[in-house]
Amino acid sequence: ARGIIPTYNEQSTIVRTLRTVRRHASKPVQVLIADGQSTDRTLSLSRRNGATAFSVKGGRSCQLNAAVQRARAPVLLFLHADTVLPPNFDVTAHETLRKHPNAVAGAFLLHIDSPLRSLRIVEWFTNLRSRVLHTPYGDQALFLRASVFRAVGGYPDMPFLDDYEIARRLSKRVALSLRTTMSQ
Repeated sequence: ARGIIPTYNEQSTIVRTLRTVRRHASKPVQVLIADGQSTDRTLSLSRRNGATAFSVKGGRSCQLNAAVQRARAPVLLFLHADTVLPPNFDVTAHETLRKHPNAVAGAFLLHIDSPLRSLRIVEWFTNLRSRVLHTPYGDQALFLRASVFRAVGGYPDMPFLDDYEIARRLSKRVALSLRTTMSQ
């Protein structure tokens, strides 16, 4: 799997995310950082922490689509710069796609690192929506086969909710189920 992270001025979170990706993967995972022309140290910190990082003009969907062009991998994993993946996320992604032939994509359950009770409610509703409507958000680290990504036309050129739109496309156009999984 190739990890793809769109960034813009993420110097405060990107190092933690990259270290967690390395620590929680069962084997080395290439991470591509598609940066939206940050004015901070996001690019240099990403490169220093083992990612292939490059700058892209345009919004998040342009960044994600540009990274896919460079990925050259059968399975893609899209995550945000502040996403912390569960242990063995790469095995979970591959096994989900292998064991469930009808699953065209998957995502992890949302857990927000905060003690606020109100955010537990947000988590609960987000995870319920993901299970029922098969439409996870980018915070949940969407993974899918590269061929399926191309079949649905990639990320739409939208200023926001592009992650929701691609999940909607996956559940509609491909006519197969989107499974939400979580490592135990």
